[in-house]
Amino acid sequence: MQRNIIPPEESCAHYIEDGTSVKRFYSHRHRPDNGKLSIRRETSQIVWEGPGPSEEIITSLSEIKEIRRGKSSKDFNSWKSEAKTHNESVCFIVYFGTDFKLKSLSIAGLFISPIT
Repeated sequence: MQRNIIPPEESCAHYIEDGTSVKRFYSHRHRPDNGKLSIRRETSQIVWEGPGPSEEIITSLSEIKEIRRGKSSKDFNSWKSEAKTHNESVCFIVYFGTDFKLKSLSIAGLFISPIT
């Protein structure tokens, strides 16, 4: 009897494609928002679904230069009281772009769940 076992890479990719609940931190002008961060595998894009009805394409995966764990970004510093409510281990910053000065995406995970 042969079992249909999903490879771990496919399971992880499906989990990321479905999206996960996060809080996105912005600079001074905009309060942090709860939403969903996901990846579209067909186009290799990171997509943000905020509280509004529309989606925002953040960047393509090819433009990501670095991902850092923690709260060491100006966006987290702008909203210190909000950032305090999140553990350092669930926060990360994505640096992306094609210009010399990179853009950043500051994220705090809202739920920790194992990937199965």
